[in-house]
Amino acid sequence: MCFSQNRLRMLGLYRPELKL
Repeated sequence: MCFSQNRLRMLGLYRPELKL
């Protein structure tokens, strides 16, 4: 679970557009 959230956080920080 932590791994998944960590990856999502990295993606969000790397691509804020994806978070939107």
